[in-house]
Amino acid sequence: MGMDYSRAGEWIVAERCFDPEHLGKCESIMCQGNGYLCVRNATDEFNPREQRDLFVAGTFNKFDDNEVTELPNAADVTRLEIKLDGVRFSLLTGTVEDYDRSLNLKTGETVRRVVWKAPNGRRYELVFSRFVSMERLHVIGQKLSARPLDGDAQLDISGGINGQMTNSGSQHFSEGDKRLFEGRHMQYTQTTGQSKIDFIFNTTFSFAMDGEKREEPGFIVIDRRIIKQEYRIDIPAGSTLTVEKLSSVYTSRDRDSEGLSLDELHDKALAGHEAACELGYGALLSESAAAWARKVWDNIPVTIEAENEFDQLAMRFAQYHLHIMTPAHDNRMNIGAKGLSGEGYKG
Repeated sequence: MGMDYSRAGEWIVAERCFDPEHLGKCESIMCQGNGYLCVRNATDEFNPREQRDLFVAGTFNKFDDNEVTELPNAADVTRLEIKLDGVRFSLLTGTVEDYDRSLNLKTGETVRRVVWKAPNGRRYELVFSRFVSMERLHVIGQKLSARPLDGDAQLDISGGINGQMTNSGSQHFSEGDKRLFEGRHMQYTQTTGQSKIDFIFNTTFSFAMDGEKREEPGFIVIDRRIIKQEYRIDIPAGSTLTVEKLSSVYTSRDRDSEGLSLDELHDKALAGHEAACELGYGALLSESAAAWARKVWDNIPVTIEAENEFDQLAMRFAQYHLHIMTPAHDNRMNIGAKGLSGEGYKG
């Protein structure tokens, strides 16, 4: 693994080369959360050895009498299917001319920059960004910036909510409603089989070309345990397309949702999601970074005097993981043996 700690003074943990044989290392190291939920840092595009996980603290379920109780792996909202000029984007094909993936411990944001030469010889610069809000515990933000390096380009992108996820084969959820609001807000409901906890997911795409917002027509696809939208967008030479995908997760286990009917929970989840979408990725990230400073870095600062800045980085890394794994918002919840970073030890 090409781990890079040279930017320790900037609070950065980085990966300098893509290693498809050891995806789990950075998926775990760079996982993102806020104590309420945690998302394993699988890449946006599919890779055969990936492990996509999304866990919400305290939502335990038992698949059947022959298995143990565990945190269920909830629906995935992070995967994107991307084609550039008709060629599927994958770092397993073509040539990776430049690569940098980093976690900023101070803000909780991950950024992955790739210059990719497709098998057809055309080159593209792609920047993937992601965070889980420390301010709005239900919110997950994603952003893709795409810039063609060899003339005009066409981008095909699709994504949504995938309820086909399992815990190593154990499916903890029954399928609920799949809805589309205002032609853009996708909503998916799933319910745990034994503990009967309802999960409400919402996700929404938005687009901008060279910083100017624009509406793009999407094609809705509804399949078994899946709702997603597909888009096709032309990118002029020299321009940068920005795609934001904002998602949210609410459950009937949430303390402030106790006593709500399923319809009321649907309405509450959609209202909270729409409020987040009004702000957009940048504003949501800024308020999340401010929450990190207020709750963690300014509140309980730890300074290490050492010749090597790695020592300070290691301390900040430990603080970061402690806070994304600890459900400080709810005293009913436990801290899992593996936190919320994966299926190990069953939560």
